[in-house]
Amino acid sequence: MPILYDFDCQEHGRFEKFAKMDDCEKPQPCPECGAESPRIYVAFSPRDYLETLVVYKRPDGTYGLPGQKDALIPEGCERIELRETWQKRQVEREIDREHREKWERARIGKEMQSEIVTRHNRAELRQVMQQGGYIIGKDGERRFVPPMRESQRDFARFAMRENDNRPREKYQGAFFFDALSRDASNREDGRNRDGGRMRK
Repeated sequence: MPILYDFDCQEHGRFEKFAKMDDCEKPQPCPECGAESPRIYVAFSPRDYLETLVVYKRPDGTYGLPGQKDALIPEGCERIELRETWQKRQVEREIDREHREKWERARIGKEMQSEIVTRHNRAELRQVMQQGGYIIGKDGERRFVPPMRESQRDFARFAMRENDNRPREKYQGAFFFDALSRDASNREDGRNRDGGRMRK
């Protein structure tokens, strides 16, 4: 009798596959790319397999999450019920990819704007370094400063190099379905009506 086992694709992550006990250790093809994937051992959680997750797919191919399973789906979108764990993982990865791409577009926009401001500020700074010029003080007043001394110019150049070498902002988010990724080992304690702790 076939049993459901877990396998791990190097490219697309974990998926499930029915196999006979005699064949359970044999690699299985990934449902997305067909690559032969080895079996992995995971802690079984009945909730992962029994709970149906509802999402909707927009016309542009991106996914949305209704507030509740029986919530109305936006017009023009397709309602999708995810029953198998590998389906949930697949959509989970897709939503995370969408979030990552959106974050990356915002990061590029911020860096471009920052570069424009930095070029402008450095042009003014270099002029002050060599010839002196007007700067805006902390009190908002515009005042003239004389050319910098050599030690001051060295410090200004050092500060510009440090700014150039600062580490880039990295994507810190990670979308996941709580029902798949939370269990008794990592779920926060909740509170009952009397304010006492309880495990969710």
